[in-house]
Amino acid sequence: MTDNIFVKKGMFTSLEEFARFVFTLLKFGNVKEHHSANYWGEQYFSADLGNASLNIAAQDDSGFQDYDYWISVEITNENPAEETESGQEFARTLALNGIEAARNRSWIESVPPAIAGGCVARAMELYRTAKT
Repeated sequence: MTDNIFVKKGMFTSLEEFARFVFTLLKFGNVKEHHSANYWGEQYFSADLGNASLNIAAQDDSGFQDYDYWISVEITNENPAEETESGQEFARTLALNGIEAARNRSWIESVPPAIAGGCVARAMELYRTAKT
């Protein structure tokens, strides 16, 4: 599963400061800085925890121009329900720690309602808020 979360920088002054905060908050390790022309600003950070990996970069999605950073969540797992819960839990943890976050609409629409339960309604609410 791949999930996208868009966040506002809030109190953070740099991509590196934000990335290190998120990795520490979510208890991800093996933090690496990367440079690639494929990313806005040509810099991104990655880290992993078990079967999950995060990439954090400056965001360049035209639908989320009010957001500063992009978190790409990739989870390798055979259980779709667990994958959905993990992505939702990351976004929830960010929000509970004062980070304004929105989920990518394409991910929201791809989640079967039987698996996502109430997650889709909340994610759509965040998406609508991001669009206004």
